[in-house]
Amino acid sequence: MVPATTWRPAIEPPDIARPTPAPRRVLISYAHDRNDPGHAESVRHLWEFLRSCGVDARLDLPAAAQRQDWPVWMADEIRAADVILIVASAAYRERAEGRAAPNVGQGVQWEARLIRDAYYRDQRALGRFVPVLLPGQTIEGVPDFLTPHSCTVYEVSDFTIAGAEPLLRLLTSQPDTVVAPLGPTPTLPPRPSTPPARRTEPPRSIHNGISGDVTSGIVIQVGHADSMTIDGLDSRKGG
Repeated sequence: MVPATTWRPAIEPPDIARPTPAPRRVLISYAHDRNDPGHAESVRHLWEFLRSCGVDARLDLPAAAQRQDWPVWMADEIRAADVILIVASAAYRERAEGRAAPNVGQGVQWEARLIRDAYYRDQRALGRFVPVLLPGQTIEGVPDFLTPHSCTVYEVSDFTIAGAEPLLRLLTSQPDTVVAPLGPTPTLPPRPSTPPARRTEPPRSIHNGISGDVTSGIVIQVGHADSMTIDGLDSRKGG
């Protein structure tokens, strides 16, 4: 005799914590401008704000505490960066486009050349080379190679989540709008075909006019008899 089996509810495995994706590494590229010392301070605020939001933002300030081979440091950071933020300013654009004197802003001239070369190699990587406007800056400070008038430029109005939301969503992969999943295709029966209505034309009246004197003979009318008239003789019905 085979013993009866006892039904038991399936034991669900405990929830397994999914690994948290590594934060994106972000390099902030900007120009030091002696004529606008507040710009460097705004860049520092951006760096600190992004790091407080879980973004692995990188800036040259910590590296400056030690002796550096700056061209090597720049090349290493550009290669390692998932995203490069190009902070717009008049000084950055002038140096990135080669319009500054050779001895002015040599660091950002070199860095911008490396960024431009990396962008040239992968011109579809729009999400990796990101122009940013900080408070007080305009789109005129974005270098031409980033095509600011035809591509997205991210504006930071304040160093808060509300003031930098579009940029934060980009860097943390949290889009504002998510595409709804596709549902099943509904079955739509065909509509019954209706033959076109036949047009009925009213009978055409035939009007014959006979002139002259008709005193004898036979008049043959083809059509409706009520449409024949003879001079001096009305053959219409009721005439």
